Amino acid sequence: MLLNTNLSADNSAPKAMRTHLQKVLQSLNVPISTCRKIELITSEIVTNIVKHNNMNHTNISLKFGKFSKGYWLDIYDDGEMFNPLKANLPDLDNTFLLLESSRGLYLIQSQCEHV
Repeated sequence: MLLNTNLSADNSAPKAMRTHLQKVLQSLNVPISTCRKIELITSEIVTNIVKHNNMNHTNISLKFGKFSKGYWLDIYDDGEMFNPLKANLPDLDNTFLLLESSRGLYLIQSQCEHV
């Protein structure tokens, strides 16, 4: 495992997790475009955990490692279970594109498909 970190689920967590991961990615000479996608995914996931905390969980864990064909990333918290793959994503129309929030799951899914 290349990174194993735990932080409190507060407003500082997204930046802190992204910073920890960024240092590891840079040390591995991962291409910058891939780094930015992974950092964006991490930031969106951690931000969603903090935003939807509802005082049900207090810790966020991030684990990052390497396997024979690439890297893996696990981000989880100690709150209620939520499966983003089963979430209903909105249609990608002009109204959706103009939203300033509520696009996190769509963004995460679209970036994961391109990493």
